[in-house]
Order: sequence, then C-alpha cells, then structure tokens
Amino acid sequence: MSALKRATARDLGAALAVVILLGGAAALRPVLRAMDERPSSEECVELLDRYVEHVAHAAVADQPRFVVAIAERRAAARAVVEERGFPRCEAELTRDEVRCGLQASNADELERCLP
Repeated sequence: MSALKRATARDLGAALAVVILLGGAAALRPVLRAMDERPSSEECVELLDRYVEHVAHAAVADQPRFVVAIAERRAAARAVVEERGFPRCEAELTRDEVRCGLQASNADELERCLP
C-alpha cells in the first residue's frame, strides 16, 4: 500500500472515530437527562413566579404599576397552575435547569436555561 493510501485510510479512520464519538454523545444526552433529578412542584412554582416577574418587569417600566402588574400576573399564573398543575416542569425539566432559571436576571436568560 502506498504512503498516500495509508494516509488517506488513517484520515478516514480518524474522521469516522470523531463522527462515532459525536453521535454517541448526542445519543447519550437524552438518556442522561432522563436520569437527572426532577424539580419539586414548589421549585416549579418558584420558577413560574420568577418568569412572571421578569416578563412584568420588561413590560411595565414604572415601579407602582410594576408592583400591581406582577401581583395580577402571578395570581393568574398560579390559578392556572392550581387548576391544571405544572406537569411539563416536573416531568421534563431537570433540577439544574430550574436552578439556572431561578438565577437568571431576565426572561431571555431564563428561557435559555430551558430545553
């Protein structure tokens, strides 16, 4: 076998190994997420409250209206959660994703924490 063919075969083997590793990592991620610890219903409600606060803050600029807006929006969100629950949060999110969302400084950052 010529040196060129050996180099090509070696490059092809290395490329194949990289593809297999990346494919394995991509396939493993959902399995690892499924095994991660899930948030409690209290953590999910806290995340919802935090999201409502960020959205209200972005929508209402002055402080007195912000306080009223956040109270109204929180009450509406909690009413929906009490009626329907928050199954997506508890079933699909991980505790780390919820912690990330709770530490976010605005709604966009919070949304980036979630899948």
